[in-house]
Amino acid sequence: MAAIVDKNICPHDHLCPLIKICPVGAISQETDGYPVIDEILCIECGACIRKCPMKAMKFKEINVVTSKYNQKMGQMKIAVPTRGGNVDAHFGHCESYTIYTVENNEIITKETLASPQGCGCKSDIANKLQVMGVTLMLAGNLGDGAKIKLNNSNITVVRGCDGLAEDVVKAYLEGRIADSGISCKSHDEHHECHHDNHPTEN
Repeated sequence: MAAIVDKNICPHDHLCPLIKICPVGAISQETDGYPVIDEILCIECGACIRKCPMKAMKFKEINVVTSKYNQKMGQMKIAVPTRGGNVDAHFGHCESYTIYTVENNEIITKETLASPQGCGCKSDIANKLQVMGVTLMLAGNLGDGAKIKLNNSNITVVRGCDGLAEDVVKAYLEGRIADSGISCKSHDEHHECHHDNHPTEN
């Protein structure tokens, strides 16, 4: 149920402000054209619908079977690699994964999944998160290999997140966070990534 543009309402006579609001870059626009939503990239967060000044955005007719939301309509699960309540800078060596259940754009529950021993990038964490119903990960840094694994498990990844995990989730739901597009290159090349805040990890 990706968002669509109501062409009877959208004036399409200016640069659509929703392009910057979309957290995954799913909205584009040709010169003087209507905004276009990429249904593959769209994660159905509803940010564009809430923020459109003309109220010209809406969801397509809902198909519960194919929706990226969980079986309970309007609900989604977001995973955040965490350490001490903050987004961990390194996906592969985080302390745990905090799983937030969101309904009607509000956090209703959270649970913790222990990080696998060793490097998470080599583990089956993507499959475990998929089984739990996670469809989105808000992460600090991770390599392209880890991102591909998560994407293959139907989990969208938003990189470059920082700060208290719950604040990051709320900021995402408000449309204030977008993917940085930056991967942890040293991890892909050497399969180890030394960050200043985790000097003993390999």
